[in-house]
Amino acid sequence: GGPGLGIDPVLPVNDPKVIDSICETYGIDRSALPLHKNAVTRTADNSRPKRVYMLTDGLREYLAADVREQLKVIAAGLKIFERQEHKETGIGGDTTGGNGTPCDYRLVQDGLHMMLPFVTKQIVHPTLSELKLILSRRSLQLGAADPERPDKAMFLDPRTIAEVDAAVSGSIVFVPRVENDADRAMLSQVGSGGPEELAIACWKGKNSVNLLVSKVETDHLLEKFGMELSKGGSGGGGAGMEVN
Repeated sequence: GGPGLGIDPVLPVNDPKVIDSICETYGIDRSALPLHKNAVTRTADNSRPKRVYMLTDGLREYLAADVREQLKVIAAGLKIFERQEHKETGIGGDTTGGNGTPCDYRLVQDGLHMMLPFVTKQIVHPTLSELKLILSRRSLQLGAADPERPDKAMFLDPRTIAEVDAAVSGSIVFVPRVENDADRAMLSQVGSGGPEELAIACWKGKNSVNLLVSKVETDHLLEKFGMELSKGGSGGGGAGMEVN
């Protein structure tokens, strides 16, 4: 949409600092997913977009053909990232994904299943029991158990703990692992065609891993698992994120 229509324009996200940081942090091959070509934003300062949307090649070409800016574009693309600037660095080792600066963009649940085939870093494979635990508690503690807070839920599986430790602080993805017939039966119970369908966006902070998924969505998954829901919610409202 052109200026004067009361609609924010669709602008390309092609700043190398933004694209390089995202691709490096999440292990995205830009030849397979051309973010540098098809990522757009509605933020006026497209060097620091608040939200990043992904277009198809055809839609990008269609919008680019509107040289006279006559199209009134209400919405375009699938939201895949949001800006989430790090309030602290040096948490639990490297927070930079190897490129020298923290990535200020987190994966969002809306576009997670489209992005998942292209993301090769920041993926953690918890057990199904741990997945259900974070869905119900919305936060799992990192590090040693706190004797003064025995109510704090923690990761228990050594492989999961190692994968969480290896991930840099910031946005991570939980994709449950399926190891036996009981796990496969549980996936069948919830009507999932595979573990990728249960992928959830999380945030690794200094002291905990927290959900980046609304309580409505987590309650829906918990109901599928046959778990009872507490009346007041087990982890508070909203997205339940605590970036610390």
